[in-house]
Amino acid sequence: MFEQLDFELDIAQHKLNVFSTDHCPEKVVYWTKTGFAELPLRREGTSLMTSMSLDDKPLRVTLHTHAGSVIGMNTVRELFKLDENSPGMTLAKTSPDGQKYYHYPFKTLTVDALTIGNPNILIRDEAPTQTCNNRPQIREMNAPMGHASEKPMVYVTCFKPDLLIGLSVLSKLHIYFSSKEKMIYATGAGAR
Repeated sequence: MFEQLDFELDIAQHKLNVFSTDHCPEKVVYWTKTGFAELPLRREGTSLMTSMSLDDKPLRVTLHTHAGSVIGMNTVRELFKLDENSPGMTLAKTSPDGQKYYHYPFKTLTVDALTIGNPNILIRDEAPTQTCNNRPQIREMNAPMGHASEKPMVYVTCFKPDLLIGLSVLSKLHIYFSSKEKMIYATGAGAR
């Protein structure tokens, strides 16, 4: 449905508005005159991705409506050289299935001229693995990465985001999704 419509999301004000895609490019942010960030959208596999920076490290990001924002420990290891034993890393929770989530005091999540200070992002524990880097790889169907077998092999390309932005961060933003432009326009939630 949302591929045929534009929509505005302002979680802090409990607002969702739907709009026609028939408008002038870059003329959709009506709620502020102080400027806005532009986040180009791209389709990778079945996901819509954009780019942001977490503490000045570029990340592929997907927006979703889960409560928390989550980054994987492998991404944290690779980009920030941190793990569960690093100073500042604390165990935030353990889910009923035993999955551990950590918290680290990241300072900023930025895109364009928009900065979210002290973003609440959980780090999902993961066993160390090789990174995918969105390059095609030959892999056995249903085999763990790095294991060889005589079973049928397939080419795969990972399109996983580095960071899932959930309500813990989305609630701090006022967003307009422009389907035709393949763009997200965003301001802080209280921008006027």
